[in-house]
Amino acid sequence: MKGDVMSRTIGVIGTGEIARMHMEAVGPLGWKVAGGYDVDKDAAQAFCETFGGRIYESAQALLDDPSIDTVYICTRHDSHAALGCAAIVAGKNVFLEKPAAITASGARQLLEAHLARPVPFAVGYNMRMAPATQRFCSLLKQYSVQVSAFKASMTGPPFMDGWASDPIQGGGVLVCQGSHMFDLLCYVLGSKVAAVCVATQRLELSAEREPNAATLLVRLENGVCGTLLLHDRGTASFHAETEGRMVSLTVYAPQGTFEMDAYGKVRWGTEDGFFEELPSPDRNQCVSWGYAAQAAEFSRLLDTGTSCLCTPEEGAATVAMVEAARAAAKTGVWTRIKQA
Repeated sequence: MKGDVMSRTIGVIGTGEIARMHMEAVGPLGWKVAGGYDVDKDAAQAFCETFGGRIYESAQALLDDPSIDTVYICTRHDSHAALGCAAIVAGKNVFLEKPAAITASGARQLLEAHLARPVPFAVGYNMRMAPATQRFCSLLKQYSVQVSAFKASMTGPPFMDGWASDPIQGGGVLVCQGSHMFDLLCYVLGSKVAAVCVATQRLELSAEREPNAATLLVRLENGVCGTLLLHDRGTASFHAETEGRMVSLTVYAPQGTFEMDAYGKVRWGTEDGFFEELPSPDRNQCVSWGYAAQAAEFSRLLDTGTSCLCTPEEGAATVAMVEAARAAAKTGVWTRIKQA
């Protein structure tokens, strides 16, 4: 399904906040929104009133519409693999919000479906495309950085009180935030995660909920080790502000120390001195959080077959990392990742 990007017609499954962010991002591309489906009809109606198109009676009805060539899947985590497989079978271009699946078995099903019908397919890890991340990667390349160690964290305002910490639909902190950070570490540092040791907590959550906080020791396949802190007990004014302190990554190397707030600034210190930069002064979250660049990169994937977005294989590898982390949290010992 290649051709003029102006001819893309999008169907959206799951029409909540993230879907709205994606449609804002694709707006400049001139793509047409055919409509959307959501289990909450009020949400679907509000979405269509804003972005156009019609309300579909089911996800399958949307996938059966021959006028739609591209599908955005922005539902809760437990439905990602099944809907992704259905979209592949329908022959659509697929943008699947992260994670690719909530279990390794779901990820394998997705990979098998894609192998049988390799349609253009991307998994939505927006932090890859954030201006700060792109600038950070260019700095590591510029200074030929050889990473000795790292520390990373993801802290957001409370959001796991609802479906995100539900054992079936959301999976808790290791799925919601862990998948984001595993993908970011692999993308930026250029090595997969080999093993993890994990401790989790429930902060102001009941026992039937999945944990909303985790501390991890992480060893990469290249032997580099680091730490990762995850939780949702931050504040919007500090962690989700324009210059961003929600996602932090610091790299220590013989060439210097390099740090980024994925949605904000980059800072680095070398023998030449200390430097600080805000790669994107644009206060629009769609830009600073990477959604605009992600949409453009998805367009490039549809046109050329190549992009730096997360592939189905990379998405499945991240699911395997999350599954290993969840197992490690139960045993308290180092756990190796079993790749999909």
